[in-house]
Formats: sequence, C-alpha cells, structure tokens
Amino acid sequence: MVNGMTPAYRGLRAANIYSGFGDEWIRVGGVKFVADGPHQSAP
Repeated sequence: MVNGMTPAYRGLRAANIYSGFGDEWIRVGGVKFVADGPHQSAP
C-alpha cells in the first residue's frame, strides 16, 4: 500500500491539484484495482 504523503502527493497538493481537476482532454482521478482469486503461473 502506498503512503498518502509521498513527495509526488505533496507536490500535487501544494499545486492545488485534486481529484476531478482537469478538462475534457485530461483529468486527474483515482484508480482502484482489485484482484481476487488464486494466482497460478503458466506451466
């Protein structure tokens, strides 16, 4: 898990960039990724 106070996060916050910031071409937002089930590699 990533700590919320990374240098990148602090820089974005200092620049007043937040989730939903942007226009129709580019927008800042969160991504949630969840994987469930067993991990099995190919033989």
